Amino acid sequence: MRALLALSLLTACGEPPVAPQAQPAPAEPAAKSAPASEATGPVRVAKVLEVIQEAPDYTYARMDACGQEAWVAGPKVSMEVGQAVEMVGGQGMAGFESAALNRTFDALLMVDGWRLSNTEPVCEAAGQPGDAPGEPLRFGSVKQILGASSYTFLELDVCGETVWIAGPERKDIEVGGLVATPLGMENREFYSKSLNMKFDPIYFVNTIKKAKALPPCPP
Repeated sequence: MRALLALSLLTACGEPPVAPQAQPAPAEPAAKSAPASEATGPVRVAKVLEVIQEAPDYTYARMDACGQEAWVAGPKVSMEVGQAVEMVGGQGMAGFESAALNRTFDALLMVDGWRLSNTEPVCEAAGQPGDAPGEPLRFGSVKQILGASSYTFLELDVCGETVWIAGPERKDIEVGGLVATPLGMENREFYSKSLNMKFDPIYFVNTIKKAKALPPCPP
């Protein structure tokens, strides 16, 4: 699950990627993606930590997603460790098997295109009601807390609606407390082996912060 959360952290470094799916992904197909300059869709920026070029049609890279690691694959392109890369579009995959690398990735973001960038990743933390406009936030009251490995699962009351989120471990949050999180990546029919529990849907977020107050609910 660490890898699934890491993919969601790419949100903070640009526009949201597609959420990883709970079902295993098929083995790598023939490359048909376009360069970033030709592909369309949300653009995100991350820094390269590791590069694998052994696959004939794809480049695989371990990315720094705002302090967390995530594996990304896309059309063959030259890149080096330490470079910033713009990524366009893409689909999150769980249990991705690469026949060319003889390797299975717990989670992988397959992007439509990418290119080197002069822009550094920008990571913004969640704020409080009344803060300057920025990344949209979800505010809620905590109904239930579940812990799994190094993650915290929260059942929230969001304006009368029950919403499940999962994020980095927080031991200082209590039932009845108020929290603020980014909207996160929606994952439908997600099954947690650690909790032996299915969530449909659940939102993976890169930060969970205490909130001082809740904003008004829409009419």
